Amino acid sequence: MLSRKYLAALLLLPLFWSLILVASEMHRPGYLMGSDPNEELLHFFGGWAIRILLLSYALAGLNRWLPKLRLLQSRRMVGLFAFFYLALHFSTYVTLFVEPEWDVLMDEVIQRPYITVGAIALALLCSMALTSTDRARRMMGVYWKKLHGLIHLAVPLALIHYSWALKVVNLELVIYFVIFGFVVLERVTKNFRKVARFRIKNTAVR
Repeated sequence: MLSRKYLAALLLLPLFWSLILVASEMHRPGYLMGSDPNEELLHFFGGWAIRILLLSYALAGLNRWLPKLRLLQSRRMVGLFAFFYLALHFSTYVTLFVEPEWDVLMDEVIQRPYITVGAIALALLCSMALTSTDRARRMMGVYWKKLHGLIHLAVPLALIHYSWALKVVNLELVIYFVIFGFVVLERVTKNFRKVARFRIKNTAVR
């Protein structure tokens, strides 16, 4: 099992690289970030938010295939890192593209479908991040599981937002959707087998 502190260090690497990108842009404009550094930084944080979000989403399935690694112990931390990069993505957009003005931001959300989808995904993931503590889980009871079950909606919405924002279909995007498809297929197969075993057990009892 990978130590949590080493996993956290790995998940922080994109943040450190973003600082290098910004420092490079200040000293040598266009050297690492191209002709549109604002757009590059926005997609950088968005891309890493998607990758880490998919990793978090896939951990339950991976844990069933590799139980000795005890991957579920790291799922909450990975999910919070995904939200962290999503928050950086959103902050970059607000700061560099629409300015921190509420009315301008709301116009963007309403008028641009890909931003509307992204805002919904952000709201869902924000609610899960804010209730990720053990205390929140105890206080919410059965409602906690229902709330965090919205991850099955937030992930595809985030992927749709990312694909619309890119405006092109590339290999990276295809890989993301393939990973998402495999995770969903594994979950559906697991649930189907669980129902089948339950029915067989009930039939045997009768």
